[in-house]
Amino acid sequence: MSVRAAVPTSRPKFTVERVLLAGIVLYLLAGKALPALKVLAEGDDGGGHSTVQSAVPGSPFTYQGRMESNGLPVSGNYDFEFLLWDAATLGTQVGVTFSAPNVTVTNGVFSVPVAFGVSAFDGNSRWIETKTRPAGIGTHISLGRTALTATPYALVAGGLALPFAGETDANSSALAVTNTGTGTDAFGITGIGGTTARAGVFGSSGENGVVGESANSFASGVYGVNSSSFGGSGVMGSVQFNGIGVRGEAGIGGKGVYGGAGDGGFGVVGFTFGSGAGVYGSNPGIGRGVHGEGRTGVLGTSTNGSLLGDGYGVLGEEATVGVRGVGAKNGVEGSTTNAAGSGVYGENTGAGSGTYGRSTSGDGTWGEALTAGKSGIVGKAAGGAGTNFAAYFIGNIEVLGTVTAGTKSFKIDHPLDPAGAWLYHSSIESPDMKNLYDGVVTTDADSFATVQLPDYFEALNRDFRYQLTVVGGDTWARARIATEVSGNAFVIETDQPNVTVSWQVTGIRHDAFAEAHRTLVEVAKTGDDLGTCVEPTACPAP
Repeated sequence: MSVRAAVPTSRPKFTVERVLLAGIVLYLLAGKALPALKVLAEGDDGGGHSTVQSAVPGSPFTYQGRMESNGLPVSGNYDFEFLLWDAATLGTQVGVTFSAPNVTVTNGVFSVPVAFGVSAFDGNSRWIETKTRPAGIGTHISLGRTALTATPYALVAGGLALPFAGETDANSSALAVTNTGTGTDAFGITGIGGTTARAGVFGSSGENGVVGESANSFASGVYGVNSSSFGGSGVMGSVQFNGIGVRGEAGIGGKGVYGGAGDGGFGVVGFTFGSGAGVYGSNPGIGRGVHGEGRTGVLGTSTNGSLLGDGYGVLGEEATVGVRGVGAKNGVEGSTTNAAGSGVYGENTGAGSGTYGRSTSGDGTWGEALTAGKSGIVGKAAGGAGTNFAAYFIGNIEVLGTVTAGTKSFKIDHPLDPAGAWLYHSSIESPDMKNLYDGVVTTDADSFATVQLPDYFEALNRDFRYQLTVVGGDTWARARIATEVSGNAFVIETDQPNVTVSWQVTGIRHDAFAEAHRTLVEVAKTGDDLGTCVEPTACPAP
């Protein structure tokens, strides 16, 4: 038998036998070279034998055929060329021509590893044209085109040619990927979206869109990283209606949601644009609904500026503690730019407290106002007079400043009925910062008595005023100030010896604090105070 390129009518008959895809095993290992996609291609070689070809994406796939001459199988060495087309006739060649020289043909059967590269297979139909000649003799003769079946396209899956959509009906994972590598970049699956894509990996399910699980005590089931220099989120959960954007559940001692951030960042950020909650924590057991640690333990911001209701930056509900914040500086910090709102708002519809502050070493509650005319702590009693209080203190009160009140009084157990009644007394009032000192003294045989005052008297007081009253005696007597205050003492003289005198002296404070905070007796009302009265009945009718 001979094949002559110049005589096409005498060329050997070329038959491409049926190619059966016996099985495919696909492994995807992120961060490592992909192992071979094992394709078992079986063809009838007259002896019932099978050939196995292993390849990676872009490497050859097995192409098997039979050559006959005058109905008889041929043997010998032949050169082959393979061309890939997008049509059965005419059309456009895809990729480059693949050459396979000096192929041994035995009893008509040949098997050639053919490769056109992954890019040659984009999901459209392909036809392969075969050309041959005796090894090194003449010109290659075309033996026609044959449609390619699924085998080459199986190789494309090894390179994850996209887009791809598939469907399966299985009770286990549709795609299971295991990476046994130990490197820091040995991921099971890596998803990278386009430059404007919304997600690198998108999960949708009737129950959980994405589930992550880790048995490493220092790792995370789901770990999100955003390498942007400004903005963005490592993990973001969004819900349209009544669901939960991010839900975390933990067993004993665990944390449902844990967020850690570098300097200036936030561990967990929650946003709400409606009546929901930016961060919602609930724990019906002995744990904490929300637990925050850091310079700011928990920072909650709500953009709900309408009257829709419960738009909260942070909402925590639990049988014991709704929100607990522990920080090196601030456990819980609240901030608002709303003139009618509050940085931290506490409400209790039961018998407890709206806001409760407690400290084992520092201050239980601290309020500070940085704007003139405003107050560090404001309390308002909305009930009837005498039935509730804007502020109620149990224990001593110390004020480093000025106390201003409509009335000033004290309240004690009534000395005649301690268990059944109160006794109220009002304070003596004056337009001056006045101190009062009094006592009783008896003049001596020379009719003089020296009253010694505290050693700080003159350092604290000025502008002294005196009151003298003779007490008892058998005859009327008179008394006068013989010497005014000097050296923290003054002298009383009576017109008879051994007269008892009740004395009283007052002074106006002139210490440094009093001089810096002198009382302005009459002040015009301004701002919100103008036109209003502390006691509404005092204001004239409009």
